[in-house]
Amino acid sequence: MMNEIWNEAVGYEGYYEVSSYGRVKSLRRRVRCGENRHRTIKGKILKPVAGSGNYLYVTINAKPLACKTEAVHRLVAYAFLGDRPDDDYQVNHIDGNKENNRAENLEWVTPKQNSRHAAEMGLMPHGERCATSKLTDEEVVKIRVLVKSGATRSRLAKKHNVSRGTIDAIMQGRAWAHTLPDDYVPPSINISGENNPAAKLTESQIMAIRDEYSTGGVSQQELGEKYGVTQTHIGAIVRRDVWAHV
Repeated sequence: MMNEIWNEAVGYEGYYEVSSYGRVKSLRRRVRCGENRHRTIKGKILKPVAGSGNYLYVTINAKPLACKTEAVHRLVAYAFLGDRPDDDYQVNHIDGNKENNRAENLEWVTPKQNSRHAAEMGLMPHGERCATSKLTDEEVVKIRVLVKSGATRSRLAKKHNVSRGTIDAIMQGRAWAHTLPDDYVPPSINISGENNPAAKLTESQIMAIRDEYSTGGVSQQELGEKYGVTQTHIGAIVRRDVWAHV
């Protein structure tokens, strides 16, 4: 086991020190308590308390500095890891334990890296464990199987009460990635149908056109006028010459 090392607390030099074990102590010092009087304040190990986000905090009182609360992990990081590489960097606890503020357990990371690490460590609810989730892990796995088997994404989105974008994100591995097998290869992006920026119709409109025409009472010309496309286009839709995937 490495010996405990004490460094000055950045911003509180001469008043406080931080150790490689994640401890904070005040230093012995003389303070003025009257016009011609001084007294000596003994140094001591500060007792941290759990605060916001379950991180440990200590109260710093270093006159003439104002009394304030500091996160222990940030004090240790600045004292042993140096300055942040960039303004948006955060301190990450490598083992996921917010009470383990040893210098060897801390690292500077980007917000994205911090979030990914939290998810990998099970510290951040995701998938079906998220309170706002509309899908279960099992349903997501089935959705991937159904899409690969030919099911349309729009119908699956409607069935599960989610957006088409959610289904696309699932298929591309951008959502629910923890349910992916190790050998999963995302399908290429489909630019046919409503994915095509030039498309004038949606897949739901295509299904409505076919349903209306099959029930009778409406001509292809009337459907073209209703949906803003040509009669020829309606004929191609009905015959499935186009939009065959729907």
